[in-house]
Amino acid sequence: MLITNTACFTGHRPSKLLGGYDYFSEANLKLANALEKEIIHLYNSGITHFICGGALGVDQIAFSVLQRLRDVEDFCITIELAIPFEGFESQWIPASKKLHSEHIILA
Repeated sequence: MLITNTACFTGHRPSKLLGGYDYFSEANLKLANALEKEIIHLYNSGITHFICGGALGVDQIAFSVLQRLRDVEDFCITIELAIPFEGFESQWIPASKKLHSEHIILA
């Protein structure tokens, strides 16, 4: 199947984000809000398939925003999680591994 209405998200890791690893920090919530506005704009422009990188940071924030829009706001979208290789998250802290596992289930 060829999907043409696709947008992709990837970005900085937490060490480069103003909010660091705290996804509920004011800075990261502001980033999530900006991503949500852009995703809504893309959706209204016809984008219905989204691919998120599987890494920590912007990738996870974008996935969380997309998942909420899909599951809570009933946006008719698909979300694909781009995982570089099996076990790449093995060195992450437990909280990050847990979030990653949840994203795999929700994708």
